[in-house]
Amino acid sequence: MCLKLLIVSIALRGVISIGRGTPTCPNTDDGTGLCSFIEASNGAAIPELLQSMMSMRVDRKGLKQFIPNRLEYPKVEPGGPIGSNEKLDENSERLFNFLSGPESISIVDNFLYAAARDAIYKVDLRSGNHTVIFNGNENCAVDGACSRPLGLRIRGNQLLVADALKGLIEINLTTGESRVHLAVGSPIEGEPLLFPDDIDVDWEKQIVYMSDGSTKWPLEYWAMIVLEMEPSSRCEAQQEILAHGTFLATIRDISCLYRRRRLIRSLGYSDPVIIFLNRIIRYDMKSGKADVFAKNIRFANGVQISHDKKFLLVNELSARRILKYPLDSAVPASGEPFTKLLPGNPDNIRPSLSGGYWVAMAMGRPNGSRNLLDELQTRPDLSEKLGNSALSVGGLVRSIGVLLNNTPLRDLGHKVATGGIIMEAIPGHGCIVELDVDGNIVQTLQSSRTFFLTEVCEREDGLYCGSYQNSFLLKVPRSTFRNP
Repeated sequence: MCLKLLIVSIALRGVISIGRGTPTCPNTDDGTGLCSFIEASNGAAIPELLQSMMSMRVDRKGLKQFIPNRLEYPKVEPGGPIGSNEKLDENSERLFNFLSGPESISIVDNFLYAAARDAIYKVDLRSGNHTVIFNGNENCAVDGACSRPLGLRIRGNQLLVADALKGLIEINLTTGESRVHLAVGSPIEGEPLLFPDDIDVDWEKQIVYMSDGSTKWPLEYWAMIVLEMEPSSRCEAQQEILAHGTFLATIRDISCLYRRRRLIRSLGYSDPVIIFLNRIIRYDMKSGKADVFAKNIRFANGVQISHDKKFLLVNELSARRILKYPLDSAVPASGEPFTKLLPGNPDNIRPSLSGGYWVAMAMGRPNGSRNLLDELQTRPDLSEKLGNSALSVGGLVRSIGVLLNNTPLRDLGHKVATGGIIMEAIPGHGCIVELDVDGNIVQTLQSSRTFFLTEVCEREDGLYCGSYQNSFLLKVPRSTFRNP
């Protein structure tokens, strides 16, 4: 009972602090301020629950651990195309409020297809009438969702979608029939498919390229993937499966070896190191075979075949950049930077009508500033403490909420355990970026009111912007981003 009261007390304190958002940036173990770079310009606020968790010491021996890598961003000069603006709000419209979390969209003729939280919708752009063409949550046998459509692509009557909970799905738009080509949990080169995120398709060859955001954390723990950045590019490894079923990796970075050894031991294995992969899956729809096209990507997210069909562009969300991989290379392919540091964390990437690309920033950065996420990524000792405390405290709060049949407490525990509370402490900033064919920034459209954008679809009448969280589509008129 005492433990329950303690957890409830912590949880209630967290509920209050989440709503209040204390504007403070506590000192870390080395005496430096956590948010010293941005607190004045960005209004950084760290809830009291997070502050308390930073001082906790938890033991997750035998449990899944949060073991982050370090990432130091280069200094970004303010101004120029990344300078602050409010162009996303200039004469823009919020459309179709029946769409909850329309992560990815595609427009064919006068019909818009949206991968929303609960289903895939077909919307008549002229009348606004809509129908559900796929609902993977019907007759769901588990407590929660069975389907979460994310990236989608369409050609003719063929719609392909990366569903984070089901896998790679094909939907016949004429008959309405659907089939799962590659299910979540399917082993691909020794690791199960866990987090299908975005796709692009070579329609002539019937080859699908799909990002697998993590083989450690599923969709609901996406915040942990962003912060953990596993594995970093400093820690490249070659993995082979031994006859007795364990995993062996040769790692050149000794510090990475040490951290991975801690992780594998925490999972109950002996000494070999298991490597969790953020990767790109290549799937042949004709043969049904899948392999790993590219790996060691820090949160592989949006994917796009280049206009000349020579490269695959991959958004590396945690590292705030885009990589390019030659499509004709041996696998796993070696990538190189397509962009410099972007003004935010890139989600999906789609072609522009001018021959370049539009990239939506899930979390934008105004005018070259830094935020709490950037600070945590440079201090793995602190983020490790915070991440593991979140897993332990959140898990306990969630369990107590279930035991007490207390939905708010259960939901709070889930928010803490998955790292969502950390992301809520980051000031929101909306940003979409137009790139030229060589990856240079042409312009940015920003907003201090509309954020967490995930995809941009350009049409002659403007831009349609999707979001993983918002309950609408944002339409930006052409006059906002193109001179007459």
